[in-house]
Amino acid sequence: MKTVQVNKSKGYIVFGIFGIIFSATYLGLSFDLSMGTLRKPGPGVFPVMAGLFTLIGSIGAVIEGLRSTSQEKIEFPRGEDLSRLLKIIVSLVLYLILLPIIGQIGSTAIFSYMVMKTLSDEHSNIKLIIYSVAISLITYWMFVVIFKLPLPSGLLFDN
Repeated sequence: MKTVQVNKSKGYIVFGIFGIIFSATYLGLSFDLSMGTLRKPGPGVFPVMAGLFTLIGSIGAVIEGLRSTSQEKIEFPRGEDLSRLLKIIVSLVLYLILLPIIGQIGSTAIFSYMVMKTLSDEHSNIKLIIYSVAISLITYWMFVVIFKLPLPSGLLFDN
């Protein structure tokens, strides 16, 4: 794996700032979803909790970077490994954009496909599509049927 070395404290600060921006944006969008009631939580509960935890972790990373006096270096991927990392990040951002538009089933299937395609060269596109749809439907079934937590259906499919 090809890497480049970066000062650890600067890395914490930079990634913490990106995390703060990402989680604040995600959190802001999450509040557009219904929170439901205590007896029947809405689809906004999980995204708000995830956004808050990510925000707290990102703030912690920035504080850790600012407090660190160590000149320790960390390795950061480059070349093909960096390309894969960036594809995963783009997949996640696309997932967050598509979730309120096409809903959980479609966006999860697309996200799953993109991640598996990025990380695996050994499966055909047909298998990846089948796996992605299965993951999406199983996830939907778990949250809606087992946990009784409604998931976003998307603007295109809202009645």
